[in-house]
Amino acid sequence: MKTNLLKIVTVVAFVSLLVSCSVTDKNVWNEVKEIKTYELSPTMSVADLQTAVGSNNPTVLYPVSTPTTPVADVIIEAYVTSNDTDGNFYKSISFQNLLNTATTPIIGFSVSVNKPMLFADGFTPGRKVYIKLNGLAIGKVFGSIQIGVADSTTSSGIAGIEPTDYLDYLFPSSTVVNEESLVRHMNLTNAVLDSNQNTLIEVDNVQFASSSLGRTLFDVDNGGYATNHNIIDAENGGKPRIIRFSQYATFSLVNVPSGRGGIRGVMTKYNTDYQFTIRQESDLKLTNPRQFMDDFATGIGAWTSYSVTGNEIWTPSSYGNPSYCATITGYAGGNKNNEDWLISPSINFTNKTIGKLIFDSATKYTGNSLQAYISTNYTSGAPSNATWTLLPASFAPVNSNYTWTNSGSINISSYASNQGNVRIAFKYTSTTSAAATWELDNVLVTAN
Repeated sequence: MKTNLLKIVTVVAFVSLLVSCSVTDKNVWNEVKEIKTYELSPTMSVADLQTAVGSNNPTVLYPVSTPTTPVADVIIEAYVTSNDTDGNFYKSISFQNLLNTATTPIIGFSVSVNKPMLFADGFTPGRKVYIKLNGLAIGKVFGSIQIGVADSTTSSGIAGIEPTDYLDYLFPSSTVVNEESLVRHMNLTNAVLDSNQNTLIEVDNVQFASSSLGRTLFDVDNGGYATNHNIIDAENGGKPRIIRFSQYATFSLVNVPSGRGGIRGVMTKYNTDYQFTIRQESDLKLTNPRQFMDDFATGIGAWTSYSVTGNEIWTPSSYGNPSYCATITGYAGGNKNNEDWLISPSINFTNKTIGKLIFDSATKYTGNSLQAYISTNYTSGAPSNATWTLLPASFAPVNSNYTWTNSGSINISSYASNQGNVRIAFKYTSTTSAAATWELDNVLVTAN
């Protein structure tokens, strides 16, 4: 076994939250530390390890089989993808087996270590590390390989390696690659897969959900030690996904960025929820203008709710996708005649060439389908004050028991270059014979 000594500068950051004024006081200093590096010979590939561990159903919250302790002298090698320097990762190291240039599948996994500030021992992105598996427990946890010590008191059967022991199992090498050779670019839909867990990815063309705007990355009003925000695909819409920020991250009190672009980080999972985690503030690359999107988490105040016929109107609801939506029903002690419009604020299409509309809908009970319209001359008041064009939109099947349905992409490019005054509207009608309940969520209008 060959060993080397490598001097690096480590930055240790401690964050003191001043509760009385909600600001961060950061004390940072440098120290030089010698890191012992090693050159070992792997005896097993991560792909072979994954086969040995077996597969699991992502809906199962425990390993399919009891974590096992290898008997043979087994060594694997992999590259670090996580980084706890800025405090958004804690007592865990994420790895992937190969560089992005590899033609074989890239596999991610994590090692639990009961110790903070792992970066100080050299475990930073791009470093190749050898891992001796002898004496360690290995299992599938929430769909991804986890390595640690056997502990029957934990739900997974795996706990963190103790600080006094973990350098007997993890051996940093002197090889450090640029993380650009590790990262893979993909859209948000493709990112939320078990096969991407613990690998370094950058999700392209995303933005924070509208409910996150005006908040900080860690929101003290949210409770707990971390805040879950949502990000959405700003090109294809679809289900919002969690991005998680620790109270102890050095950038925890930074305002949520309002722009659109890429976010780099590590995909993790808890139970059935995928949770994207960044390493440092610079992983947020949201420098492009934001697309219009509304998840109705803060109500429908930006929209115009207008009743043409009947007493019922569009209102916010707490039963959306994933947690809020706009809803309308013509039933009030019986089926009623109603015509109700939900009209968006003005959307800027100036100097654009491509536009599309995407949304989610759900319904229950028998009744008329919703309709979607677009206008270039609506300003305020009754919908009859403007000219509206019916859009060929797809909605959830009638009486489908609130099963959320994505509309797919509706081409509205012919309205590009309009000087900003483009409005989208959803029209609801009911009769004394049939009054369905409709829910609407995740309305996205892209203009490029």
